[in-house]
Amino acid sequence: MSATAMSLKPTSIATPLKIIVAANNTPSAYHALAYTLSLCARLPAESYVLEVVHFCALNPKQSLPYIDHLERAYNMEIQENSEKDVAECKAYLAKHAGKVVYEFISVEGEGETGPLIEEYVNESYPDPDLFIVGTRNLGTLQRWALGSVSDYCLHHLRCPVTIVKDSSEHGA
Repeated sequence: MSATAMSLKPTSIATPLKIIVAANNTPSAYHALAYTLSLCARLPAESYVLEVVHFCALNPKQSLPYIDHLERAYNMEIQENSEKDVAECKAYLAKHAGKVVYEFISVEGEGETGPLIEEYVNESYPDPDLFIVGTRNLGTLQRWALGSVSDYCLHHLRCPVTIVKDSSEHGA
């Protein structure tokens, strides 16, 4: 090959990159949002489609009447907190208005957050180019006991996953 054939000049992107970032009101999610906004700010607006998605995982319905009433009460509290989280995430994103083009979507479903994310990504964007999520930097035992959404996404989503560490947590 000649030297001119090996030139690595940027080419125009025929279809925009589909980027999804999971958002909630936690420090690790804000680190993931900041990373994503920084990444997209370096790209021409027509070269990406950014979706900022807030996931609200509700407790599933129970077959026992008393337990079901408790779960519905907990779900009302979860929904109220979710509305506050969405408002705070939107306020955070408003600071970046004009710098990055994005669409904010709120997804609500029953069950664990990881499977909810997987279902949304598979149904809404079967071929995203990148999924970005924050992590709480849990140790192995904590991840096993508490579960890890980022770990779930890494192992279950069929697209590239970027996990953004929150370096301010756990003294890191």
